[in-house]
Amino acid sequence: MSEPASSKGQATLVEMEEGPENSAGMGDEIEKQQENLSSILNALSEENTNLQHLTQVTEERQVALDALVDRQVEEQARFDMLVSTGQAQLDQLSTLQQAKNRELENLESLLQAQQEQLIQLAEEERRKQEKLEDLEQQIKVKQERLNRGLEEQRQEKVKEQARRHSTLQTIVEEQGHQATGEDRSDKSMTAGSKEPLGTTERIQDTASPETRARRLTRFEFEKLMGSSEDVPSANGPSKVSIIFKTRARNGEWTVSDKLI
Repeated sequence: MSEPASSKGQATLVEMEEGPENSAGMGDEIEKQQENLSSILNALSEENTNLQHLTQVTEERQVALDALVDRQVEEQARFDMLVSTGQAQLDQLSTLQQAKNRELENLESLLQAQQEQLIQLAEEERRKQEKLEDLEQQIKVKQERLNRGLEEQRQEKVKEQARRHSTLQTIVEEQGHQATGEDRSDKSMTAGSKEPLGTTERIQDTASPETRARRLTRFEFEKLMGSSEDVPSANGPSKVSIIFKTRARNGEWTVSDKLI
């Protein structure tokens, strides 16, 4: 760098006082100093220009940086808004997921309850079916017992009818004794004309042990009505004949083998 101006002035004065011989050398020195000063001024001017350019570039960069900062702030605000919106959406999704989970739990509970109800209904249906089967079995057993009872009653009825058929005969006569039997029937009718019809009193004729007579009740008559079967006896087959004693219109008793 160049020396200060005051120092240069003093040196010039000293050189001028020394004499003319040194004037030319001093002029050269001054020119050099001026050239150096011009160079320095040019350099300072360039530096100033560069500084101004650098300042302008710095200002432009500062403006760009400020714009970038503003943009960054806007982006940050947008990002924060997106984060907030995303968080709200996440909260909403979480709420929806919780509601969905509760709904699924309710559906599972409902399905489980329905399944248990179906199982209970199936169990009740099974018990009802078992009861129906038991009732059918009981009905079947009772029906079989009833059938056996009816069969026994039928057989007993047949036996009873056979017994009554053999014991409730009014006249039993063998071949060759029909006339004697008719005489005895007349005597029996005459002797019992004052007795009411329908008694069960037995009339035994000792004169002819092959023939015996008794009066029939209305029930016994209905049992024997239309019967013409042979009744077995100790002496072999016998013919059962039925005669009826009825009152005629004139008030007299008549004997017939048919009901008038």
